[in-house]
Amino acid sequence: MKKVLGIMAIMPFLFSACSKSESNEIPKPEQELVKVSFSTEGFRQSVDPMSTKSSTKQAASGPVIEKGFYNGGGLINDLLLVVYNSKDELVFTEHRNASIISGQLSEINGDFSLELPKGKYKVGVLGFTHGAAQMYFDFNYTNRMLHQFGLAMASGTGFDVEESFIRESFVYKYNDFTINSDTVVAPLKLERITSKLNIVMEDEIPVEARYIMLGGALNALIYPFQGTTDGNKYKGYVKFQIGASRVKNVTLSTPIYPTLGKEGDTNNLVALIYDENYVLIGQKTIPNIILKSNHITTLSGKMFDYNADKTANFKATIVKEYSTDNIEGTY
Repeated sequence: MKKVLGIMAIMPFLFSACSKSESNEIPKPEQELVKVSFSTEGFRQSVDPMSTKSSTKQAASGPVIEKGFYNGGGLINDLLLVVYNSKDELVFTEHRNASIISGQLSEINGDFSLELPKGKYKVGVLGFTHGAAQMYFDFNYTNRMLHQFGLAMASGTGFDVEESFIRESFVYKYNDFTINSDTVVAPLKLERITSKLNIVMEDEIPVEARYIMLGGALNALIYPFQGTTDGNKYKGYVKFQIGASRVKNVTLSTPIYPTLGKEGDTNNLVALIYDENYVLIGQKTIPNIILKSNHITTLSGKMFDYNADKTANFKATIVKEYSTDNIEGTY
């Protein structure tokens, strides 16, 4: 029987998000205030309709099993605006959440209005999905560059490895603004931090296979404003339930963090294959994977010939953005 899910945070602190919009305006000295309006863009883009749970959809080459996506048209359900003055003091922050309407997540309102004294400011924005079985966020009150994302990890799921939860995340890195009068700032475009990994399994799924855990040493702690990844990696796996069908060309798809600042580096992942009783029946190492922020890496090859060779020979391609260019290859 499957054990009760137990969530643990890699992060020491969990950034609370209980209401639709939380504003924390720091008291300002008595002086003339001006109105400032910010709007955001970039995080609303989507590839296809996406489900809150892992979903299976039919593509031209075969079914696609997706992880880490949401319905309601949004890729994220948290948006955080932070404003610092010329002394690097936090003067304003607002955290917004997507609402659930008729069982669907609404799109987040990305328009912000606030009042600030005249002066120079640094403005940054983060887009992410926060919470247990999602991801973790640590707000750093002493250093504006060290706000941190982290993977949620789960043990006690029935498997002999920890399950990881990876979600899309976006950043608008700090920009300087001088505010002298009522101002409407041009839209702040958030850039995607995560990569997307597609594993195309060209061979037929064996009848005894029910789950694939894909992972190994994952980048798990991210500094989005600094554009770096914590040097330590954590052993975790993304779970895919593949059913009992003897289907070919099934694609496993998930967001994943590249090594920020070293995006030319290659990564090795391991696919662990389990039966319906969570017994490991095979494994495959997929070497030399290239991951880049805002790119799709697609790997194609045979997954289930693990009795012959535990190292996969996947062919790879990379496509930029979830838009035009792709990283492709074989395994």
